[in-house]
Amino acid sequence: MSQWCTTLQAKGHAMQTTIDSCRSSRTAAQGAAETDRYYRENAQSYFDRTFGLPMEHLYRPFLAAVGEGRRILDVGCGSGRDVKAFRALGYDAYGIDPSPELVVSDRRNQALSQ
Repeated sequence: MSQWCTTLQAKGHAMQTTIDSCRSSRTAAQGAAETDRYYRENAQSYFDRTFGLPMEHLYRPFLAAVGEGRRILDVGCGSGRDVKAFRALGYDAYGIDPSPELVVSDRRNQALSQ
């Protein structure tokens, strides 16, 4: 954290947005690295915990905004759960994820479900 951000926090200013900006600028790269590391180390566990979760209540408003039968790109698709559901509903859905470990889990699942 920069000296200015530290001083701002120490004086107790009620400038939450500025403080949050200081925090995010300091931790953006660290946060991305930590997130990447988590998914690489816990891919199978994450897949097992999240793939079967019911998400229909979130799909309805999203798909209403997208429009019927449209293309969907799920960036950060994780386990591929949503892509699979969207395809089953007739959407032309694709997913990408920066975690090679999750993509392997997703490909295994897609192969089993076809």
